[in-house]
Amino acid sequence: MHSPYEEHLEAAYRILRYLKNSLEKGLFFEKNEQRGIETYTDADWAGSTLDRRSTSGYYTFVWGNLVTWRSKKQNEVARSSAEAEYRSMAQGICEMIWLKRILEELRRPVIMPMKLYCDNKAAINIAHNPVQHDRTKHVEIDRHFIKEKIEAGAICMPFVPTSQQVADVLTKGLFRPNFEFLISKEMFPSHVKIYVQNDAVAALASGTLGKLHGCVLVAGTGCIALGFSEDGKEARAAGGGPILGDWGSGYGIAAQALTAVIRAYDGRGSPTMLTSRILKALGLSSPEEIIGWTYTDQSWARIAALVPEVVSCAEDGDQIAHEILVDAVNELAIAVKAVIERLCLCGEDRSGSFPVVMVGGVLESNKSWDIGKEVIKYIQKLYPGAHPIRPKVEPAIGAALLACNFLMKESQRNKHG
Repeated sequence: MHSPYEEHLEAAYRILRYLKNSLEKGLFFEKNEQRGIETYTDADWAGSTLDRRSTSGYYTFVWGNLVTWRSKKQNEVARSSAEAEYRSMAQGICEMIWLKRILEELRRPVIMPMKLYCDNKAAINIAHNPVQHDRTKHVEIDRHFIKEKIEAGAICMPFVPTSQQVADVLTKGLFRPNFEFLISKEMFPSHVKIYVQNDAVAALASGTLGKLHGCVLVAGTGCIALGFSEDGKEARAAGGGPILGDWGSGYGIAAQALTAVIRAYDGRGSPTMLTSRILKALGLSSPEEIIGWTYTDQSWARIAALVPEVVSCAEDGDQIAHEILVDAVNELAIAVKAVIERLCLCGEDRSGSFPVVMVGGVLESNKSWDIGKEVIKYIQKLYPGAHPIRPKVEPAIGAALLACNFLMKESQRNKHG
């Protein structure tokens, strides 16, 4: 870090954005009957584009709880993925032995053998193979060290599929669904049941007190409409992000406002009050600077934060801001309508009663321009039985209610099974 460049600053910003958006995450420690030590090890073979060294990573669980973890670039270039994995395994074993000694000093029992999970079958086979091959001479010290611990009964090496290898998080970049799934496995002991649902489901439950029936409209930085029928059928509309046209979201509203300012400045659009309001909010002196501001950091939440300026301009009579908000109302109402129609929530006579839960900063009421209220007007014209609900509790409470309902249903099934 003696000569940082822009890419290093961007990497730091990315870490800060992740930390800001994951404040609710943490480690869950629970007292249980487990008395073993388990380690997950992984390696990203030749992952560094600069020197082709591999990255080792491990997680160590003591009595079912995550205690230590590490990610480190290996000191030498590995000539195969098995070699890279082998070095990671040796590091993981050292960590387990160290933890075992600490527990013994505290006079706490450790069930043997300790488990070392690896997703590379070639590395596991080498560890159990007593014959020294030419291809393993370059990891001879690690090989003898691991073999010695296996033969002494100190460790065993179960195979774990890559899809469940939690140490993957420490060695390489993952797609978001894989990352979220593995993070959930790291935080909770293996006996804790995990139910994965769209966050809009929790938002719906926060308005219906845990009952999955009706429609929810979430409009914050992004937007989505999601619903469930009485018989459990599910439907969704929107929720694809701004690239796929979620123009009713906070991002969509603000992006259209920024576009209107640029168009007015270029002479391609009508003058708008949005220009002075947005420039003042961003601390900029000219619309030309908006382009640079936009592409310096394209995070959705940063742009969506301009929605109050759009609402303020619309309330003060700006026609362009007014049209942007009218378009947003139409987009959101169409998404809700699509879910209602697909699930037939209104019944055959289109007058059936059902809840419409409204969640998100975009739908919060303002002085005279209430986007949520306008959406409800649109929906109730078509479906008189639509019953709007603005939850009095956070979506997290809805998630807790859902978890309770799932557990009660499972308990009933077990009783009758």
